[in-house]
Amino acid sequence: MTLFCFSLMLLGIGALVALLAGKGAAANRLPAAMLCGASLLGLAVAISTLVSGRVETLHVAWGLPFGAFSLRLDALAALFLIPTFLLAAACSLYGQAALAKYAATRRLGAHWFFFHILVLAMALVFTAADGFLFLLSWEAMSLAPFFLVSFYSDREQVRAAAWTYLVASHLGAFFLLALFMLLVNAAGGSFAFQAFESLQLGGGQAAILFGLAVVGFGSKAGLAPFHIWLPEAHPAAPSHVSAFMSGALIKAGIYGLLRIGVMVAPAGIEPGLVLLGLGLATGVGGILFALAQRDLKRLLAYSSVENIGIVVVGLGIGLFASRAGAPAMATLAYAGALLHALNHALFKGLLFLGAGSVLHATGSTAIDRLGGLQQRMPWTGACFGLGAAAIIALPPFNGFAGEFLLYVALAVGHPHSDLAMVFTSALSIFGLASIGGLALLCFAKAYGLAFLGEPRRQEVLDAHDPGPAELATMLSLGLACVLSGLAAPWLFEAILPVASQLAGTTGVPLSLVADARRLLDAVVLAALVLAGVVAVLALARRALLRRRAVRQGVTWDCGYLKPAASMQYSGGSFVQPVTFLLQPALKPGFAAKELQEGPTGYFPAKARFEAPFPDWILESVFRPLFEATVWFCDHFKWLQHGHINLYILYILLALLTALFWALR
Repeated sequence: MTLFCFSLMLLGIGALVALLAGKGAAANRLPAAMLCGASLLGLAVAISTLVSGRVETLHVAWGLPFGAFSLRLDALAALFLIPTFLLAAACSLYGQAALAKYAATRRLGAHWFFFHILVLAMALVFTAADGFLFLLSWEAMSLAPFFLVSFYSDREQVRAAAWTYLVASHLGAFFLLALFMLLVNAAGGSFAFQAFESLQLGGGQAAILFGLAVVGFGSKAGLAPFHIWLPEAHPAAPSHVSAFMSGALIKAGIYGLLRIGVMVAPAGIEPGLVLLGLGLATGVGGILFALAQRDLKRLLAYSSVENIGIVVVGLGIGLFASRAGAPAMATLAYAGALLHALNHALFKGLLFLGAGSVLHATGSTAIDRLGGLQQRMPWTGACFGLGAAAIIALPPFNGFAGEFLLYVALAVGHPHSDLAMVFTSALSIFGLASIGGLALLCFAKAYGLAFLGEPRRQEVLDAHDPGPAELATMLSLGLACVLSGLAAPWLFEAILPVASQLAGTTGVPLSLVADARRLLDAVVLAALVLAGVVAVLALARRALLRRRAVRQGVTWDCGYLKPAASMQYSGGSFVQPVTFLLQPALKPGFAAKELQEGPTGYFPAKARFEAPFPDWILESVFRPLFEATVWFCDHFKWLQHGHINLYILYILLALLTALFWALR
């Protein structure tokens, strides 16, 4: 705990240094270096805690009327600290290089101040053992990204995205505040998590608390229908911020569901089924909307929604199976969910940083403006392709292991005599398979149209790989995706104690769990053999062609004498057969909103067709709600009139009201 507190102290000192640094190159490099150092120290402590399984606590009384500074560093907290600190270190290196061009014109110290605060607040959220400290840290964690997303605040779209994030984040915070108020009241005024764990909650009370937890934590995780801030904030934020928010920040919602949501869930299988249904809806909906996107960063944002859906599917299966008397199924499901959450941080961080390199090189992330980048940005293309292979769960990359454990849990982890469990498992397998198939199509589109083919715009011709720092960061994350995939059996063993504790099977020998470990071993061995065969064939090909002349020519062009880049698939046409079939799910109420300019004359010079796919949840539900809120608040602007005397009167009235309430 001493080293962990030291890393927290370094983050706090780094925040102060960043705040005082202001402008200049030092304001960019020094805070980023301090963030990287503190994160690497915290990462070492988190890995050590996860491997050893030890539990360390710290309790310090403070002068506040509520709660205490109480920390608990256990394996579950360490599991979520690992992607937080790992991505913080990676994004600090990438970010300081990417932002160097703004050193003379922007106060980069302020940017790094809020990044330090974000990482510090997240570390406290994952280790807080007191409800009041948890809420304070959660609020800091929710506010800091608003300023990070607003980095390009001179753009109207960025300001709108930042406010969307802030409103959605505090919508979830409102539900969490209600959740903790009810928990504290039930615990006799205690804010300690230990007091919450010993509560005996009634069915109706537990159902209310569970509902508040799902909405409060689900809005942070990006669980549908509370995902609306992700596709708005991620494209607007700097790429290293998007990578951290997608890979680490949204995992805070998953942690809350595991630490609090499972604890307050009412008895029976219903809470598990609720999470399972929400997870499947989030996963399928997220990848469908990702499929329809034509902006690379917006596509990746919706893909994060999809992956959160997969993780929540695992949580739902685990909770359902533990209540239904299927311990092996519950253990494997929790292990698969946790492993996928960990791996998602690696490959999604890599993909967002790759998209950031594309943006810096070409000035755009619009897929229809790219093409041919693999030849001009070979290292970036290789890293993005590796991340795409990982996110579609292609073995032996790291995205495979977590989903594989979920399939094993669903296929053989339940008693086959229970028809309800068989039906639930079959439906879940169908949902996961649908998500996987659509993800394959989605990232074939993302990588193929952006990096392969011919350049669609002039600005792509001058594109090149980023500098050494950005490239080293992407290569490190790519290597981590490969190594964590090959180390999947050992990662499974490291996560297994946490999964067993969540499933309530600690110390219980489960043969299916051992079989799953052996299956992972077989997959890794097969991957290594395949890699060896490919390496031998590559060396043989090189040897055979060493003394021969090799010519290059164009591919078959279907008889066209002069093929042009405009003949290539666009982002919309590549997936049009699928999006056409799934229009009812993608845009109910928006099907008629298609823009087109048909060809005219015998030799038409141009034609245009566009079928937009707006997020109908945002447009139909939340946008009217936001507009109504603005309308309501506008009618109270008369309270802000600039007279200091009346402001003092407001404060006095608030104090008198609080005093009356306390003495009542």
